[in-house]
Amino acid sequence: MSISVTDGPRRRDDYDLIVPHFDAGHYRTYQTDLSASGGDPVLHFLMHGWRQGLSPSAAFDTKFYLDLYPNLLAENVNPLVHYLRHGAWAGYLPRSNRLEQRFYEPGAVIPSWAFLLPTDSTMSEVRRLVAGHFDETAYRALCPDLDPTGGDALLHYLLWGWRQGLRPQATDGFDDAFYCETYPDVAGTDISPLLHYLRWGAWAGRLARRRPKGREFRPATPDTPGWLPVRPSDEQIGEARVLTEGHFDEAHYLSQAPDLSPAGGDAFLHFLVWGWREGLNPGPGFDVGFYLTSYPEVAATDVNPLLHYLRDGVHRDMLPRKSLIPWRTQLDQARSGRERAARIGPVQNPTSINARDLARALVGADEPAGVAVVLSHDDFTRSLGGVKNVIEDEFAGFRAAGWRHLHVWPLRIIPILADPAASDEAIVQLFIDGEPAGTASVADLLQAIADCRTGGRVVQVIVHHLAGHAPEHVQALVAAAGSAPPLVWLHDYFTLCTNYALMRNDIAFCRAPPVDSPACAICCYGEERADHLRRMRTFFRETLPVVLAPSETALELWRGQGFDHARAVVTPLARLDLDAPVHVLRNAPGPVPRPIRVAFLGTRIFLKGWATFQALVERHAADGRYAFFQFGMPDGLPSPANLHAIPVAVKAEDRDAMARAIEEHEIDVVVVWSLCRETFSFTLHEALAGGAFVVARKAAGNVWPALAAHAPEQGCALADEDDLKALFAGDRIGELVARPRAKGRLKPGRGALDWLAANGTVHG
Repeated sequence: MSISVTDGPRRRDDYDLIVPHFDAGHYRTYQTDLSASGGDPVLHFLMHGWRQGLSPSAAFDTKFYLDLYPNLLAENVNPLVHYLRHGAWAGYLPRSNRLEQRFYEPGAVIPSWAFLLPTDSTMSEVRRLVAGHFDETAYRALCPDLDPTGGDALLHYLLWGWRQGLRPQATDGFDDAFYCETYPDVAGTDISPLLHYLRWGAWAGRLARRRPKGREFRPATPDTPGWLPVRPSDEQIGEARVLTEGHFDEAHYLSQAPDLSPAGGDAFLHFLVWGWREGLNPGPGFDVGFYLTSYPEVAATDVNPLLHYLRDGVHRDMLPRKSLIPWRTQLDQARSGRERAARIGPVQNPTSINARDLARALVGADEPAGVAVVLSHDDFTRSLGGVKNVIEDEFAGFRAAGWRHLHVWPLRIIPILADPAASDEAIVQLFIDGEPAGTASVADLLQAIADCRTGGRVVQVIVHHLAGHAPEHVQALVAAAGSAPPLVWLHDYFTLCTNYALMRNDIAFCRAPPVDSPACAICCYGEERADHLRRMRTFFRETLPVVLAPSETALELWRGQGFDHARAVVTPLARLDLDAPVHVLRNAPGPVPRPIRVAFLGTRIFLKGWATFQALVERHAADGRYAFFQFGMPDGLPSPANLHAIPVAVKAEDRDAMARAIEEHEIDVVVVWSLCRETFSFTLHEALAGGAFVVARKAAGNVWPALAAHAPEQGCALADEDDLKALFAGDRIGELVARPRAKGRLKPGRGALDWLAANGTVHG
């Protein structure tokens, strides 16, 4: 039976489209009963076969394509039709493709490879896109066989040439091999590297070729040999206009006298492609030169710096321009939690798991003694910081005790509570015993946890952070888990405000005043705080959790807010043992053996007191008495030229990395100047473990109490920045670092497991 008029013009078009790419013999090998389509294998595939996972030829794997692009099944789109009309020229893979085959000669060497001629409209769009970027003379000089494409050099490159490793430009132009090596995700597509670059890569700031030595951190300019502008698509320009609304000042831009002729008179387009490379600023609030100089990791890409700042930098507290008053800059950047969340776009839902399969995975063949359901705000296997450390410690303890560990975090990571959507619509991400388990709806998670309880199995809910979660869903999860009260950690003060550090407008600690107070009225977080507190109080009232605080300092502040709970206990996150002496700089007559080494630990962010430390470094730039260091991740706020930045990452397999770095670099003083109230402060404990003398801000929460408890003679507490200035201006700091000091080791605890073991819930 051939396709008839009654099947409609669209199906007839689909039929005609796939016939040249359909292998009837191959199809009949896997599907012998074609009665449903009157014996026509092509029609059978169009109507039924693709839904059964049958492939139309060896060159196209239906199941692979649907697994890779699952939205097609939900939208009832035939995968081969989609590939031939759209996927092939978007780089979609028709089947699994080994990366080592990437540049092989097409044809017999690649089994079942078949080229797909572009439509006239696609070819026209490609010719427009590559105008100025494809050097036909240089390409023909490579002596390709152009017979299969009727002598069309560009078509040959698109179908054959890039697979053969032929370059589309001369040596100073686009480098296919460099592009694929630098961006391995391109190897996971089936599109020519040049097309990928022109369509997406250039817009994302990817490099077209390796930069010359000595110019690695200098973006190409209109005068750079081989550089050609890549005009963004209308859609990309529209996206940029929305993103930069309020940040691009055309009058200000035009006052810098740019030559708009390359952009056809469009000032905004000129800035996107040409202007920023010429050092032109989009407005008074953003300094292109300052941003690229301050953040060399951005200059190492080819991305427009304003777009980078608005997409990424603003969320990492990167500065748009130099400010002599850091507090003013911080205040200008302050945004409510809702505003920050609104900037975070939708997230694609990866492979999901249903309730039955999740329950089976949790129970497993080894029959665990219990199941720990651990909630946090992000993926603890990839993040950095104190919460990550504690979850890792708990994970190790639960595994040693024979428990299953289920880590749950939001699909969309946002800094506020999630909306209380229906549980079958809310999606969470899952790790089981440290391995990815996909995603699940909250409804399936609740059902799986309820199923795990059969046979008297203990299920314990542990909440490390509620950001990104709906407390109403967590309440339902506690109910599904059974009678054991949940354990809720106070790693910060998110239970009291969407600003987890309780920093009014991100600059001053507020101590969680009443929601109707003047302090909340002038704060950018104030308007959303009332509903946040209402939902939090309801959660605590309905679940009556056991509250675990890392320090008495944190617990004291939280207790004053009057939340319902069953118990509240202090559970330190680690234990500090100082048992070895440190060789110190002696304040003796004669020349000083070396400058006093002063360090800042952690990421360069305002909240942790970086602005204060930076001012100290700059004030003593020419002072030979001091050498300044920063240990931690290299991102964050700009660093002074006279600072030694040492990358250090504390990971599960190397928890002593920071203390060891302090000892190896013979750091004498660590300044801990957190502007927030630290609930524990790993930084303080690591500084002491490394043998440093600690200069602390007295009002920094648990910093001074912990210092006074462990080594009161190995540190001092100061009231304000004036005291800090005076300390380093005179000779007092030299006398303090000459005191006897000790070093040792920070030994991690087991987090919630310590409390559960003490109360008989977990054995081992």
